[in-house]
Amino acid sequence: MKKFYLPILALALSVALTACGNVKKESTIENSDESSAETSVTSELSEETTEINTEAFAEQATEVLSYQTCTVDNVSFMVDSSWKPLNGHEGTFATPDEKNVYQLQGVSSLGSYTPEEFFQHLKDIYSESNEIVRSDDTLTSFVTSDNLESYIGRIDMKVNGIFFSIDVLIVPQKNKVVTFAGQSPSENDLSVDVRDITKTASFNIAAGDYISGNTFIAKDGSELCLGSDGEFIYYQSEEDHNKPYCTGTYEVYYGQEAFDKLSTMEEYGLTKEELEETLSANMNGYKLGGFNISDFINSDDYYESDDIYQICKDSFYAVILHNEKLVDSGSTSDMGNDTLYIGFYISELEYADMLNVMTANYAGWTLKGQTE
Repeated sequence: MKKFYLPILALALSVALTACGNVKKESTIENSDESSAETSVTSELSEETTEINTEAFAEQATEVLSYQTCTVDNVSFMVDSSWKPLNGHEGTFATPDEKNVYQLQGVSSLGSYTPEEFFQHLKDIYSESNEIVRSDDTLTSFVTSDNLESYIGRIDMKVNGIFFSIDVLIVPQKNKVVTFAGQSPSENDLSVDVRDITKTASFNIAAGDYISGNTFIAKDGSELCLGSDGEFIYYQSEEDHNKPYCTGTYEVYYGQEAFDKLSTMEEYGLTKEELEETLSANMNGYKLGGFNISDFINSDDYYESDDIYQICKDSFYAVILHNEKLVDSGSTSDMGNDTLYIGFYISELEYADMLNVMTANYAGWTLKGQTE
């Protein structure tokens, strides 16, 4: 069997994605002990086997087939259970006849590119060093297996005589670009169209409401307890609940719903256009507490610093506290005002970087746990 290598492909992809954020790949295979961190591909097959996942591709539901699920950097996809993972190459599998190799080739942020700009730029990068056999002129609309509106395009090319068929999947809502590749000795030798793998992709990125029903400790030491019943208690101090605190009800919106809700709150003067601009300005990387003008003067230092985090539309939140009662030394008084917070939830930190819209101060909520 001829060994396959992807050094040129991997390099070209990394170069194309540099302006959009770091290419990050961490993988797991369901019911398997295999894990790795290298990106070049060889045909050395794993000695390990994976247990069968009984889910089948939707388009092959009439056949009795079994699949295994692989997750790379919070992106999951399925391949036939008979395919074997390659030792030392995450998200990479060889068919039983060892003639084809399939891989989740890269995961990156979309950044400030539009989907079409990204796709065209990637084609330009590939064409500089490789023979483009064929490619889509433009992206087409696509819906992922977890119902995310996205865009998709195909690039077929030859690298050192080896044929590659590449799907470029762009999901703006998650600020992600994912490429799936199939490779074979010749152009018409792929046993499975790579699109059949792309269709199974799902994204465990900002995949739910991480704020409702939880308790957070703010930077000033106060404690916000958001109950699962829609009520809250905001203690002045986590350590001393006898100090004054307020109670009331709350609303949480995230993703597109947050944008829609905020655009209706005319008293705050926030428009969808301004919110979209705020999101776009942070798509290449978000810094806690927002950014300063000096960050743009020293943009290289800004984006290369260790305290930059990837965000997306679904990690954007609007939290409205309807302050009803103030409790102080056993006496209760009416409040009757609202406090609006907007910002991003950084899942790897379990931290909500929230701006108090009225005071223009960042609260900074660290997750304590589920509210009891």
